[in-house]
Amino acid sequence: MSSGINMHEEPTTYLITTLQDLQSAVVTYLSSKGKALEASGLVIETIQTTVQNHEQTVQDLKNKILKKEQELNILSKKVDQQKEVNQILRQVQELIEGLPQPEGQGAE
Repeated sequence: MSSGINMHEEPTTYLITTLQDLQSAVVTYLSSKGKALEASGLVIETIQTTVQNHEQTVQDLKNKILKKEQELNILSKKVDQQKEVNQILRQVQELIEGLPQPEGQGAE
C-alpha cells in the first residue's frame, strides 16, 4: 500500500493508487478466505466419508451378529433335540432293564 500522501501527487492519482492498493488487499484477503473455505470443505468431506465408512462397518457388524444369533438358535434347537433323544434312550434302557431275563441268561 502507499504510505501517506505525497504532496507532489495529484489527489486523483493518489486516490486511484490508494484504491488499487485497497483492491489488491481485498483480493488477497478473499483469496486466503477462499482457500480456507476450500480446506474446510475438504475436511467436511473427509469427515462425511469417515462417518459413512463407520456406518457401513456398524451395519456389517450388525449383520454378522444377526447371522451368529441365527446359528446359535439352530445349535440350541439341536441341543434340545439331542437332550430329548438322550431322555428317550434312557427310558428305553430302563424298560429293557425292567424286562424279565430269558432262561439261561442273566446272573447265575
